[in-house]
Amino acid sequence: MSELHGLLRFRFARFRALLVKECRLILRDPSYLVIGLGLPLLMLFLYGFGISMDIRNVPADIVFEESTPAALAVARRFEANAYLSGIRSESPRKTEARSSKRETEAVVRIDSGFARSVEKGDAAIGLTLYGVDSNTAQMVRSYAEGVLGTALADPRLASPLRDSSSAETPVQLTSRLWFNEAANSTWYLVPGILIIVTSVSASFLGSLVIARECERRTLHALFATPASSLEILLSKLIPCAGIALLGFFLCLFMAIGLFEVPLRGSIFWLLATAFLYSTAAAALGLFISAKVKSQFLATEISIMASFLPTMMLLGFLFDLRSVPEWIEWIGRLFPPSYALQSLKICFLSGGNESELAMNALVVALSAVLFLMLTLKLLGKRPAKIELKEDAS
Repeated sequence: MSELHGLLRFRFARFRALLVKECRLILRDPSYLVIGLGLPLLMLFLYGFGISMDIRNVPADIVFEESTPAALAVARRFEANAYLSGIRSESPRKTEARSSKRETEAVVRIDSGFARSVEKGDAAIGLTLYGVDSNTAQMVRSYAEGVLGTALADPRLASPLRDSSSAETPVQLTSRLWFNEAANSTWYLVPGILIIVTSVSASFLGSLVIARECERRTLHALFATPASSLEILLSKLIPCAGIALLGFFLCLFMAIGLFEVPLRGSIFWLLATAFLYSTAAAALGLFISAKVKSQFLATEISIMASFLPTMMLLGFLFDLRSVPEWIEWIGRLFPPSYALQSLKICFLSGGNESELAMNALVVALSAVLFLMLTLKLLGKRPAKIELKEDAS
């Protein structure tokens, strides 16, 4: 009990002095501000513009053997599409040669007699896709189906279907996208990018502070003061988490202003999630720093522990339900996955405060866990701490 009391004793005057010292050290070293503020903005800018699930200007050859209004209506729809770059061609052999060289991703074929088939109600349009990249082929197929769906609304193509006595009354599908009505993949990706940049900046900053004290041999002198381990820990945590939180807000303004991501959910839960996750990521960095006592090794481990799991197991680029179940369970063990769920709710869908509260609780528990582990390491007084000796 006496050891625990020594760890947790707290006096605000001592804590304030330690906090001022840490803030002055950060202000004297601009690299901390560059890592905490400049790096998140740069990563958001690069990832926001560099990562996209939307494929634009896909080359598509349109081969048609007749120039009827119905065939031309379909061709014009492909040429005007924002995602497909339609090129008219009347030579199937030339189109096949282009496809074999992957100069075109799709071939739309309108055979002769298409207009008569439209009048009869049994018209067919051929679509050939370059299937080496299956994901790209599926996306191009969905684009082409969307173009054909809009082409059916053209009076020159749709009226024969409606007026044909031999064709049954067509069933029309009316679809609507909820929460991402623009079908913009950037809206889907930005919440994950915010989590990644916060993870990297907060854990990287936290990994430097204690290891720096060990390498400079100032931790021994710090423990010689009446300051408790709790006061030392909080004085190092608050500046790191604060800078990471400020970087998060700068990225938030950039996401809303530059990428036009909507913010439809609770501002309170957005701020709470940002605060708790910045604290958890900084606590992880402090734990690594206190454990390895080397700035170089601590930064390497913090990058691997923060960037790789959030990038691969977060559900940032793909839904975790698309991976094997045991991989999904591993992903659920990492706090960033819960923070990402909260940000997606706050940005896109809104509501569901019970899930937001549960996610915030998981992130808070992870922060408490890393802080307790770090506090235990700092509780070892200088006699038990192995300070690095000079090579000489």
